[in-house]
Amino acid sequence: MRNGKKRKVLIVDGEANLRLLYGTNFKMSGYKVSLAATGAEAVVFAKTEKPDLVILDLKLPDNDGFDTMAALLHEDQHLPVIINTGYSHFRADIRSWSADAFMIKSSNVDELMNKAAELLQREQNVGTAKLQHG
Repeated sequence: MRNGKKRKVLIVDGEANLRLLYGTNFKMSGYKVSLAATGAEAVVFAKTEKPDLVILDLKLPDNDGFDTMAALLHEDQHLPVIINTGYSHFRADIRSWSADAFMIKSSNVDELMNKAAELLQREQNVGTAKLQHG
C-alpha cells in the first residue's frame, strides 16, 4: 500500500474467466481492482481510476493490446504495464519492449502477482528516492 492506500491494478483481458480469476486473486491480496474487457474500457478506466499498474492482454475484442498500451502510456508514460498474453511470439515484437514485463498467461496467478508486487515496489522505491533527492 502507498500512503495507507490500496494499490490500484487495472486488469485488461478479453477472456472473462481469466479476468475474473486474476481480479479475485488481486482483491484477496489487498489490491483495488478494475476490470476491463476491451482496450476502450481500459483507457476510460485508466483516465478515471488512475491505476498504479496495468496487466494487459494483447488479444482484445476491439483492438490489439499494443494500441491500448500506447494509449495508456500516452496518458501516463510512467505507468507500469505487464503484458500477459497466451502468444509467446509477441515477446519478439519491438512494441512489447515498452512494457515493464512480458508474461505468458496461466491459470497459476502466483507468478503474475509476484511480478506485479515487484514492479509496484520498484515504482515506490523510485518515488521515494525522488522525494529524498529531489
